[in-house]
Amino acid sequence: MPRRMIHLNRPFRFQSFWLSDPSFPTVVSHAWKNSGKLSENIENFVKEASSWNKHHFRNIFEKKKKIKARLNGIQRALAINPSPSLIHLESQLLKDLDVVCGQETELWALKARINWLVLGDRNTSFYHILALTRRKQNLITSVKNGASDWIMEEREVMNFFKEGFYKLYTTAQESASGNISYNSHWQAKISEEENASISHLVTEEEISAALWSLKAFKAPRLNGLHAGFFHRFWITVGDSVREEVKKAFRERKIPKYLNNTSIVLIPKMQGPESIGNYRPISLSAFVPDRKGVDNAIIVQEIIHTIGKTRGKVGHMALKIDLKKAYDKLEWSFIRCMLQRFNFPDILIEIIMSCITTATTSILFNGGSLEPFEPTRGIR
Repeated sequence: MPRRMIHLNRPFRFQSFWLSDPSFPTVVSHAWKNSGKLSENIENFVKEASSWNKHHFRNIFEKKKKIKARLNGIQRALAINPSPSLIHLESQLLKDLDVVCGQETELWALKARINWLVLGDRNTSFYHILALTRRKQNLITSVKNGASDWIMEEREVMNFFKEGFYKLYTTAQESASGNISYNSHWQAKISEEENASISHLVTEEEISAALWSLKAFKAPRLNGLHAGFFHRFWITVGDSVREEVKKAFRERKIPKYLNNTSIVLIPKMQGPESIGNYRPISLSAFVPDRKGVDNAIIVQEIIHTIGKTRGKVGHMALKIDLKKAYDKLEWSFIRCMLQRFNFPDILIEIIMSCITTATTSILFNGGSLEPFEPTRGIR
């Protein structure tokens, strides 16, 4: 594996196995006790959790090694001269070892990115090898430029990826016309009653329902916090979250610190060569319960049906190139469509704030490149 010379800052990530440590809730409570502002609370938590992880939780593998070494010594002493104190200590170390092994299991599950309930829940070398293989496959060491020449120097590869995505997310429009008629009678749109029903300010019940509809440990924000963190500590963090959401609806504006995104590059194929061979993970799926292979199966069925059809009426299939379709959506087009569908102004302003105030960073081999501000596309 090539040696990396440039060390990028790795974003903070909340780890689900921290929840198994009895002292962790104190870290959360302490971070949230001094301020009612969500931004300050999250900033405090990131600092305190990082320090706690370094000095208290420490390296799981080292903890396991030390506990096993102590346990081995205790058991040898018990074999020579048993005593109640040694038996008690052995019992405590066995409990500590069980906790650490559980934490290690969660760590490898996270790294392996697989469903352990389907493929098994044992912490075996299979998962270790799978995690290391994924890391090696996702490592970017070189790339071909537009002239099909290889770029090998690490900093040049990083800059090439950043410039490529910056160009992709930069608008091609010089201006956008606002003189568009919205009175097409054939245009499907929501009714005035439906418009009124979604024009009100958000309620606390709606905030809670939206949060609990999210999967616990999927797609963390740039601050590293999953929805599961807020589920677990809602009693502590709930007030600041509710106030921030209500403020966003009142002002029709999403705070920039909540709108930072990261793009993780996943190879589409073995031995990727160009930027086009990488799939931004944030665009991996848009249809619930639908896999990418389903689209290929549907196309095969359609072509098969067309081929078997007999009669005077012919059939034709069009292959439309939608490459980077979501990345190249112009923001003026999105606003126009929302208006044409008769969405209320308050909702349009909030949606457009979500889209237009985003800051994006490319995650390159686990580290964050310098962020930039897109001018088109949705993520």
